[in-house]
Amino acid sequence: MSGGSVVKENIEEWLKSRDITSIEPTDMSREYIEEMSLMLADRPFNLLSFNCEQYAFFLKDGYAKSPQLFWWGVGITSFALWRIFR
Repeated sequence: MSGGSVVKENIEEWLKSRDITSIEPTDMSREYIEEMSLMLADRPFNLLSFNCEQYAFFLKDGYAKSPQLFWWGVGITSFALWRIFR
């Protein structure tokens, strides 16, 4: 579940192999994003505690959160409780 650190890539090269599914407006400057990325560069990727979604929310809101992980947790917990008490 753990991996490497934040990687700085050329956006044009990165986009060649990806499709954009949504664009979120932001008032973050390029300088702010670069500064925060450098600050977080030594923090390794972790699926549960610091993934790409949490990184984006950290830049935007100042704290890491993952709605996807939250709802996965709700689903898994609900399933476990259903299995226990059925």
